[in-house]
Amino acid sequence: MHSTKYIFHDFYLRPSVINHKQEQFFKQKLFRIRNKRMRQQQICVAKVPDACRCEQFFCAGKYMLRIGVFRLAAVAACAVPACLPAAADEDWTTRIYGRLVYDQTTLEGDRTGLEETSSEFRQALLGGVVKSDSWTFHANVLAASGLSPRIFDLWTEYRPGGGKWGIRAGQFKTPNSLDEQTSSLYSTTAERAAITDSFDLDRRFGIALTGTGERFTAMAGVFAGNISDNVRHEGHAAAARVTFVPWRNEDWTGHLGLSVRWREGGGDNPLLRYRQRPYAHQSGAILYTGSVFDSETLVMGEAAVLHGHSWAAAELAGADASLTAGGHAQLGGGNAEVGHVFGGHRTLNHGRFEETVIDRPVSEGGAGALTIAARMDTIDLSDGAVDGGQMTSEILAFTWSLNRNFQLRLDLFNADAGLGNMTGGLDPVFAAAVAAGIGNETVSGTTLRFQASF
Repeated sequence: MHSTKYIFHDFYLRPSVINHKQEQFFKQKLFRIRNKRMRQQQICVAKVPDACRCEQFFCAGKYMLRIGVFRLAAVAACAVPACLPAAADEDWTTRIYGRLVYDQTTLEGDRTGLEETSSEFRQALLGGVVKSDSWTFHANVLAASGLSPRIFDLWTEYRPGGGKWGIRAGQFKTPNSLDEQTSSLYSTTAERAAITDSFDLDRRFGIALTGTGERFTAMAGVFAGNISDNVRHEGHAAAARVTFVPWRNEDWTGHLGLSVRWREGGGDNPLLRYRQRPYAHQSGAILYTGSVFDSETLVMGEAAVLHGHSWAAAELAGADASLTAGGHAQLGGGNAEVGHVFGGHRTLNHGRFEETVIDRPVSEGGAGALTIAARMDTIDLSDGAVDGGQMTSEILAFTWSLNRNFQLRLDLFNADAGLGNMTGGLDPVFAAAVAAGIGNETVSGTTLRFQASF
């Protein structure tokens, strides 16, 4: 005789049809799993001396993260309907936005014979934000050349009475890096820093505590994978970021920030790897470590200063990556940027760069604003037995902002790479260079971008 029961799985419950013998088997399995997890918790605590309770909490937190992201998000989702009646009395605003980004890139390699000219619709994005004093609902969908439409952001945030602190749940960026938190709409170069790409800073499904004050921002949360992929099998992460404005007046604005992230592989992607392109998105990888890591702890520091029409910003990142074969690899990188806006100025609020203010837009009879930025970018993916290579890039970017809706940008770049010893995972041109014993390659080129938004 068969009956419907709820069978325990690692992350969820689902109905299954089983007989009595199968039911007993699953009960025993559940008992063993629970006992194993209890032992893991006890071992975790036992390994840590009383003098270092923060490590104890971190270890226990990793255990809770593996089993609780979806349950925490589910609790937050269930709490929404209970709070909506009170929100009905608040004033609500709605904003619809979108952007279209088109790139054309030319690449040339010194030693590999690489020559490529390609174009792509980098972004076609449509989204909306619905807000009240206490609630924010944010969703958008992204399409691009070679990609079907996918959910980009999908989250809700609750801040009681519009206060400083709130809770966010859904899919959003993990809180790391000034460059990553700044929207590509307001970036000064076509590509973000190599550390944001190599270390896979991205959007994930999770829940976080958020805080925003006059001089600070804070966010800390736990995350599963990306909901446009297989969210249950993309590993797990915990991340936190704090920023502080040490000074702000009519002429000067300062910014300091620190962020951390821990992550591990899981399910369909049990191993981690690091790779990097020679700046341009249209190229394949020139650096690659191989999938030889199972977890990572990343620490990032950031600083920026704005003075009148000029600004400077810098970031450093270091990752302690755990090798599956044992041991650790220390990987890292950083970037520094300076720039000036003729006919306008940049703005920095809430821990990120925001819209460039244009003194006289073309639509009002002016010439718009010209932004010139120079960036130095480094990434090092080699340490000990891991030889993923190193790369230093110089970028000079010119952006003409006709008004707040239309931009033309030209990036000139030069990427000097020390090739590692891996051939798998690389662009075929660079893989052939490694196989032929070529140790270095310099890739230079241009990216021309047209960007429209509303």
